[in-house]
Amino acid sequence: MSSLAKRVSFISAPGGVGKTKLALLLTGYLAKQNKKVLFIDLDPTAGASLLLLDETIFENEIEKGHSLADLIDDYMDNKSIDIRDYIIEEPVYIYNYPFELLLPGEKLMDLMDRLWNSVEPGNIFKEILEKSGINAYYDYVVIDTIPFFIPKYTALSIYVSSTVFIPLRPSLVDLKRTLIMVKNRILKLNTEQTYCIFNQVPTRVQSAEYILVNRKVLNRNLDLPKSTIEEYALLEKYYDKLASRVRFLPIFLKYLLAIERFPPFRRGFKKLELYSEQLIKDEKEIARKNVSEVLEEMIKVL
Repeated sequence: MSSLAKRVSFISAPGGVGKTKLALLLTGYLAKQNKKVLFIDLDPTAGASLLLLDETIFENEIEKGHSLADLIDDYMDNKSIDIRDYIIEEPVYIYNYPFELLLPGEKLMDLMDRLWNSVEPGNIFKEILEKSGINAYYDYVVIDTIPFFIPKYTALSIYVSSTVFIPLRPSLVDLKRTLIMVKNRILKLNTEQTYCIFNQVPTRVQSAEYILVNRKVLNRNLDLPKSTIEEYALLEKYYDKLASRVRFLPIFLKYLLAIERFPPFRRGFKKLELYSEQLIKDEKEIARKNVSEVLEEMIKVL
């Protein structure tokens, strides 16, 4: 195990871009490589946690004080803190490989408000995680937070992370909203270690979104309608603005849909699949290969 756990945040401007699903898949992929991984659900509504856990298990863990909120609360009360006292008792499995989960907790919103209103909220949040022993116990810490509706969660997750991933769709709305987010001064992004990842890229070669992501098709002398050319020009304009501030991974996701539903319970936990059930049967192996390639590319930049 490394002397300093690598911390990875997943953020987004809009919802529904596959952020949480991609964060969980990277967590499972790292666990598959025998890495010790902690997944922190920095969403006060417990988005990822409620998808991973049976509701009874979730409630029992919260009652036992196993949450990020309890960790922050005890730190503020000057109590001794150890991350092992706050994670859930049993590991969660993806790909049949285990990782550990830190729930947000019911008091997270109030505690984050207190933290945010302190003199140096980023430094304090970083100190909480480090004093709890994450560097001693984990190789990787993956943080998933809510979209940029409440900036403090995004800002704090960025502050404690060495790498940031931003999934987005190749649409004008997503490009504009993501640009607004990264331009926000409170985020203090390290542009060298912030990577955008296009997801849900259309398969139609003549669509403006496909052309934006696959620039090489422009050399095919396609007979494109005027509306597509105009749409592409507008997309390219905002892509260039965003690319001047952050990096883009040289690979994209084709089929990773936002999480909607899961297979039946498995030993109290729901098993996360590589792709959503909505995918038609003959696309599944393509989706699996595409997701694996993207995860490999992500690991290279950690």
